[in-house]
Amino acid sequence: MRRLLVVIGFLLGGCIGRSPVVAPPPQGSAPVIVELFSNDMCTHCPRAEHILDSLSSIDSNLIVINYHVGTPDPADPFYLRDSAEINGRISYYYGDPHPGTPYVVINGIYEFTGISGASVWEARINELHSRNYSEILTVTGVFNSQFQLSLTVNLSTGKPSDLRTHIVLTESNIRYNSPNGDTLLNHIVFDMVCGHQGCTGTSIDTVIDIPQSISPQNVDVVVFVQNMETGEVLDARMYPLTNFIEPTVSYVGVHAEDTVVSVPVAVLYPVHFTVINDQWMRDSIMVSVDITSLSPQWSVNLCVGGICLPRLWYVDTLNAFSADSTYELKFFHLSNTDPPGSVWVKAWSLTDPSLRDSINIQVRSAK
Repeated sequence: MRRLLVVIGFLLGGCIGRSPVVAPPPQGSAPVIVELFSNDMCTHCPRAEHILDSLSSIDSNLIVINYHVGTPDPADPFYLRDSAEINGRISYYYGDPHPGTPYVVINGIYEFTGISGASVWEARINELHSRNYSEILTVTGVFNSQFQLSLTVNLSTGKPSDLRTHIVLTESNIRYNSPNGDTLLNHIVFDMVCGHQGCTGTSIDTVIDIPQSISPQNVDVVVFVQNMETGEVLDARMYPLTNFIEPTVSYVGVHAEDTVVSVPVAVLYPVHFTVINDQWMRDSIMVSVDITSLSPQWSVNLCVGGICLPRLWYVDTLNAFSADSTYELKFFHLSNTDPPGSVWVKAWSLTDPSLRDSINIQVRSAK
């Protein structure tokens, strides 16, 4: 039977084959995990979510996971995703019936019901950040193009009998018109891999199927170790799912909508081009501009993110599932008699230089 270390209740305002990618441990303060239990009809839940989102956005060692429960709305679609396991998780903390929403548990030991206790959440989190902490988790994995995550979790501890490892998948950036007025949901639980009781043992190997209806860039993998007797969370990690994609590149592509350009005199004229991301690409790409076919009457700048560089090359990092990278060339000349010319835009993989592409952009004076 679990012994509850600390319970703080505020009822006012409540409503009822490949090499794996090694995931590094957190840096700095001890990690803290906050479990929020909410519902799409809970009046005060958006406020609780906003507070925790704000704290986690500036605290890289704060992990938030949001379980949607079945009260007051039993038809909450995010509850129905994994209702049996969510019921089991809240029953572990509070029993049955559960206390209502929002219900917040910090690192398994501080518990709050309602929104009135929100003023002390940050103090409890900071207190736990400063605790004596030893890393006991090692996480490795590979996420492949079949939307399968092969995950290995190892615990370095000599007393595993009361410990359970929880592997929780969450989704963020969900656009949803909740009955309580919430329109953007983050950290929403959609799978507890080992169930609400967690995995046993010091070494866990599992293959997880990620629903293809969920964008991988919106998924986080949360792993935490909990003493099920005391409730205390001893170690925790959160990683974007895309961190488990190996650095790979299948092709490099360069595209420009305009490859023949008429440039007005004495005007800094922009031409855009794109390096194409094939979605599974994680690589460093060299982008360069060859001006040997451009007469000296012309000048050209390479611009990235609105900033024009003092050189005609740039090393870009393309991450999986990110948008294509867009660049800008700015041409300039002073006379309509300036001869036409061209530049070559080239891009190639620094992992595999044989993967490359180029386009020729021709320029002439606008008459």
